Amino acid sequence: SGMNMADFAQENIFKPLGMKNTHFHNDCSVIVANRATGYGRNSVGELFINETILDIIGDGGIFTTVEDMLLWDRNFYENKLDEGLIEMILTRGKLADGKEIDYAFALGHGVYKGLTTVSHGGAFVGFRAEMMRFPEQHFSVVCFCNLGSMDPTTLCRKVADVYLGELMTKQQATQKPEAAESAERKFITLPEGRLKELAGYYRSADGGNVWNLEALEGALRLVDDGDVIDFMPLSETEFLATFAGYEIELRFEETPMKRYCYLKINGNDRGTLQSFKPFVPAPDQLAEYSGAYYSEELDIGYRLEAIDGKLYVRYRNAPKDEMMFLGEDDLSISGRKFHFQRDGDSITGFTISAGRVKGIIFEKK
Repeated sequence: SGMNMADFAQENIFKPLGMKNTHFHNDCSVIVANRATGYGRNSVGELFINETILDIIGDGGIFTTVEDMLLWDRNFYENKLDEGLIEMILTRGKLADGKEIDYAFALGHGVYKGLTTVSHGGAFVGFRAEMMRFPEQHFSVVCFCNLGSMDPTTLCRKVADVYLGELMTKQQATQKPEAAESAERKFITLPEGRLKELAGYYRSADGGNVWNLEALEGALRLVDDGDVIDFMPLSETEFLATFAGYEIELRFEETPMKRYCYLKINGNDRGTLQSFKPFVPAPDQLAEYSGAYYSEELDIGYRLEAIDGKLYVRYRNAPKDEMMFLGEDDLSISGRKFHFQRDGDSITGFTISAGRVKGIIFEKK
C-alpha cells in the first residue's frame, strides 16, 4: 500500500467502522485523552505503574475503547470491510496431518457450558483484555483491565453466566454425562512447613523459564513481571491456579538430589521445571560482567552494572533489572537467557535467547 500500518488501519479498518477512538499507538510521545494507566503488584501486594514506552505496531499496540469494540463486534454479522475478511479470520488452522485445530487467525473457537464461543484474550505490561463472542446468540462480552493481576476471561464468563445462564443449563442438560463438565476440584490447607519445602527456585532445561515460588498466605506465589499468581494446594504435591483464563497446574516429584515440577496449562503438558540454587559470584567475579554490550543485529546497546553484590542490566531508558545467576556464565532475567562468552578468562560478549529467538549476539565494547 505504501502506507505505514497505523495509517493503513485507520483508513481501511477503523474509519469505515466508525471506530473514532481506536489507533495503533506507534508514537509513545503522543498524548491520548482519557488514557488508562497500567498497574502491577509486587510480591507484598504493593501497586506500581507497569507500562511500556515502546512504539508498537501489532500485539500490545492498539488503543481502543469498549464502545469502539461494539462496532468491531457488529462487523462480524454485517461486514463493512473487505469481502471474505470475516470468513478468513474465522478459518481454523490445519496441522500437517490435516487435523483441524481450534485456533484461527488470532481467534479461538471453543465451547463454554454448551454454547459455542469465539474469543481471544491479551496481556501486556499492566493491561489485560478479553473479547468473548457467543455468535449463535449474537451476544458478546468485552473486558478491559488496567491491573496485571486481573483475570478478564473469568470476568467475561461470569457476565455470560448472568445473561445466558438459562440457555447454558438447557444445553448442558442435553449432553451425555461423560461430556458434562467435571466437578470443581477442592482446595485443601497445607501446613506452612510443607509449603516452605516446595518453595524456591525452579528452571526449565534451557534456562529460559525461571520461577521463584514463595510460600505465602497458604499458597505458592509466583511474581513475574508484575503478575501475581497464587497456586492453591489440591494435595501435598498438586497445585492449581487460574490466571488470565488459563488453568495452570503444578505437580511436584522429589528425588534425593532434586525436586521436579511438572507444568500443565489447560490440561496440556508444558514441560518440566527443576529445582536449583542460584550461583553466587564473588565480588571480583561480578565486576567481570560489568560494561557496555552492543548487538549489531538489533542495533541496541545493553549496559551491565554491578551494584551492592548484584548485577543489573539497563537498555535505552528502561528501568534497571536484576539478573539471576543460573551458573557462572549463564544468567536469566524476565524470560531471557544470557550465555556469556570468553576468550581465555576475558568476557567478550554474550548471546540472548528468549522464547522464539535464540543466539542473538551482543559484543562487549
